[in-house]
Amino acid sequence: MGVVEIKIIREHLYAAVCKCFPSHWLHTTNLDTSASTTRIVMAWDPGVLTITLISASSHMVLGKVEGIACHREFFISIIYGSNSVSERRGLWSALRHANSVVRTFAWLQMGDYNVVRKVNERMVGFDSSATLEFNNCLHDLEMDDMPARGFWYTWSNK
Repeated sequence: MGVVEIKIIREHLYAAVCKCFPSHWLHTTNLDTSASTTRIVMAWDPGVLTITLISASSHMVLGKVEGIACHREFFISIIYGSNSVSERRGLWSALRHANSVVRTFAWLQMGDYNVVRKVNERMVGFDSSATLEFNNCLHDLEMDDMPARGFWYTWSNK
């Protein structure tokens, strides 16, 4: 599976998918008919996985994944949170709603929430109210993040 989180203009989407993923892979995006750009592209090998799109919004793609060989099912959310605190509240609401859909299945969330859980995850500037909202959402979903490996700060490679 591959994930791209970047703004891609509608007219360039096909070329970007062709460049980033093998030609036989399938893909879905959060691009709707009214938007001019997409922020999330999720692609997969149809010989390995079946993915059914459940919902897509400006900040999340939610899909049901089935492993073809193992017949195991789980849900996946690819997240690209807004830089705006007020716009991220829509993401928290969407995640809480999705939780009611996926409640009895394993659910993997991955991506960039554009907010940190703890003050030591940020090099400069810290918005404690945004962090509180994020942590409250994760608590409501009964989720936790996995420990990070590699570069801690992705923008500085440190």
